[in-house]
Formats: sequence, structure tokens, C-alpha cells
Amino acid sequence: MDSGMQSIIEGHVPVLLEEVLDAFKPVLEMPASPRVLDCTLGGGGHAEALLEACPKLLLSGVDRDSAAIERVSRRLSRFADRISLAQSDYCDFPDAFERKERDEYHGIFADLGVSSFQLDQAERGFSFTKRGPLDMRMDQSQALSASTVVNEYEFSRLAGVFLRGECGALSHPLAKAIESSRPVQDTLELADICSRVAEKQRRKAPRKRAHAATLPFQAIRIEVNGELRSLETFLSRIPESLLPGGRLVIISFHSTEDRFVARMMREWSREPQELRFLPEPSEKQTLGRLLTKKALVPTDSEQEQNPRSRSARMRIFERC
Repeated sequence: MDSGMQSIIEGHVPVLLEEVLDAFKPVLEMPASPRVLDCTLGGGGHAEALLEACPKLLLSGVDRDSAAIERVSRRLSRFADRISLAQSDYCDFPDAFERKERDEYHGIFADLGVSSFQLDQAERGFSFTKRGPLDMRMDQSQALSASTVVNEYEFSRLAGVFLRGECGALSHPLAKAIESSRPVQDTLELADICSRVAEKQRRKAPRKRAHAATLPFQAIRIEVNGELRSLETFLSRIPESLLPGGRLVIISFHSTEDRFVARMMREWSREPQELRFLPEPSEKQTLGRLLTKKALVPTDSEQEQNPRSRSARMRIFERC
């Protein structure tokens, strides 16, 4: 049974799986044992496919969610001698493993956002279609939760969360409606507020569109988990961690994240800078090249089979 079908059976459908394998093909074909870092293990589908594709591959994997580490550890148990897993924010990957050389990789992969397992567990509070607590913490040991954001942030701060989350004209009315409805008890109550505000703001004839709670829930989740800060820190560490000939592959589901990733990759491909691994420390050159002028997106067939993939955008960078 191929890894894609196995993943579907286990309830996790890795997004853009064939495209990810194709992006890492030069790494997987290296004569020596390539080292790859999966920064966002999630359900382990991408990690499993990479390990199956290259019998010599050594994979390090991190995830903020302790439940993900336990789940992936079981799933990848047959590769125990080739994997190292750690619970960590992906931006802290250089400190996640004991051996110093583990922070230098031939391949680095990140699948940003929330996993299907987290969405499907109502008690985690990520879904606006299931009643659950206002939680949304990827690392459940942290203090800040969605309840804090929704019920305790002052109006201007809450509106800022929605503006950064690209909720547009809904940002201020939504923050006002939430403030006047406090305490908001659960995810369905919050989703109902989003729907009512969106209906009032609608000026054109109704048409098919994403659920009104999609962007607000995403914005709150990004705030709770500090996802934009993590992404910025993560990308700042790539020049020191990606080995020559290596590839960086990032899948994002939010336009702000995708624009930031694209901007950094273009900067690396254009701006000379001091780099490790060069024969002369004073020598400067560009880090590498952006291989995707336009982001890769799921095929119509994949989007039909897995609707959650529809907003995925994948970019590839090669270290020269």
C-alpha cells in the first residue's frame, strides 16, 4: 500500500505529497545519507513518504504538539534507527536536538498551520464547526489561549488581531461584536458571532464563499501560537542551517505567510551576504535560487478529494 493511501486510511491526508517528494528528489538521490528536517510533523505523512522514498535518509522532526510527537513516533516506529523526534516550536529547531551537527541539513520542510488531527478534535478548539472550548493552543503547556484573546483583549488589540489576519472590513465590527458579547463561551458561539457580523457587512448579493468564521478563527489561532513571529525567526536561521545543494520546501495556508516566505526567498536569491560553508569567510554571494516563481498549488483533483488543501501554497528554494 502506498504512503498516500495509508495516510488517508489513518485520517491524515498530507497536502501536495507528490510535489513535496519531487521537490526533494535531488536531496533523496544524494550518494551519502541525506539529513532532512521536518519542522511540522503533524500526522507524519510527509515524513513517512520521505523515509520510504530514500532508505538512507536520516530524518529529524519537531512539532509543538506533544500529542503529534507521540502519534508520529508510533507511526514511524519501523524507522526508529533513522529518526530523531523532539517537541519544540519549529523556529527553535537548532536547539531541539543534542548533537550540534543536527542543525545542518540537506533538506528542510515546513507545512505551516494547523493539522487535520487538531481540527478534528473538538476539545482542541480549532474548528468552528464543532463545539469546543476556546483553546487553539498547539502547545497545550502555554498559558495564552483563544479564550484570553477573545474575552480579555481590549477592543483595539482584538481588532488588530483580525486586521493582521486579513479579515479586512470585518475586523472592527467583529471586535466590537465580540466585546459586547463577552464572555464568549465556546467555538460555536464565536462562529455564530462571526456569521452575524459578516451578514450585516455584506453589501453585494450572496454568493458562494468560505464560512464567515474561517479567517477570524485563523487570525485568533495565529495570535495564540505566535505563528508569524515563529516564521520570521525560523527563516532567519535558514542561511546557517541549509547545506550547499540543499532544498527548503515550505507549504503555507495563509496569504500573509506565503508573501513573507516568497519575499525572503527572493531576497536570498538576489542579495549577496556573508554565509557559512564558503572557503573564504569574507566572501559574499547569494544564498541560492528560488525555484518557484509562482507558488505550486494542489491540483483540482486533490482539492476535490481533500477540500482542506485548497488554500495551500508551496514554495521551493535551493541552496547553491
